[in-house]
Amino acid sequence: MELVVALGLIVFKVALLIAVLLLLPLPLTWLERKIAGHMQQRMGPMRVGWHGLLQPVADGIKLLTKEDHIPAEADRFLFKLAPI
Repeated sequence: MELVVALGLIVFKVALLIAVLLLLPLPLTWLERKIAGHMQQRMGPMRVGWHGLLQPVADGIKLLTKEDHIPAEADRFLFKLAPI
């Protein structure tokens, strides 16, 4: 019985750690954008949602909607492989 409790506690701790590591970038991105916006005297991070709370969502949408423009004369495989 003690083994089951110990394993359950380990699984809970690992799940908690994974949840924290997956959710931590959201407030850190918001904080970084706010600090950078104030340092550069930009209003951008303040315009998206209440106090800029939707800035990470706006950044994600922008990243997902970007298009890759491949020149007509370029080798498609090498063009996509080059950044790697």
